[in-house]
Amino acid sequence: MKNKKATFIKQCGYDTTNKFNSPIYEYEYRGKHYFVTDYRNGYSETMKEQHIYEQKRIDDILDWNTKSKPINWDEIWEMLNDENV
Repeated sequence: MKNKKATFIKQCGYDTTNKFNSPIYEYEYRGKHYFVTDYRNGYSETMKEQHIYEQKRIDDILDWNTKSKPINWDEIWEMLNDENV
């Protein structure tokens, strides 16, 4: 499911911290929302780079959440023994 494309949601406003008034866009990818800024100044990170970074971050978070967790048998035996008391 990693190669799913991002869906454009809306333009959220402008980054007015510089003279370029860069538009900020909201996207949805794998059920999570993220924002990218179109700096339009020629030297900041591109929208493509921002998309790649945000999508990788979302993939990493979702993949980590779906990984199987190691079983701690000591905790399980301890819980079972506590129930029997």
